[in-house]
Amino acid sequence: MVHAQLWTAFAGAALAGFGMVGAGLVQGSLQAQGAPPDQLNLTLLAFRLIAAGGLGLVALGGFALLVNVFLLYTEGPPVDYALPPAEAASAAAGN
Repeated sequence: MVHAQLWTAFAGAALAGFGMVGAGLVQGSLQAQGAPPDQLNLTLLAFRLIAAGGLGLVALGGFALLVNVFLLYTEGPPVDYALPPAEAASAAAGN
């Protein structure tokens, strides 16, 4: 579960970052050519959707973190069963 969380968040951050960088490059190029705002917004829509999908993957990674913490909390044994009795510890020490 931890690998799913980490790779989902990493892939989402990388996808969102590349989408935003690509959108910035395209926007600068189109503005330098004097493109009208309607064409600029329509062209950048694909890059914005890619960036939004990447941010959605980051949110999915955060949700996987919450599920992982919940599973760690609920599957752990109570402390009474996890620790050996005090007599066993002193016997093992030779006292």
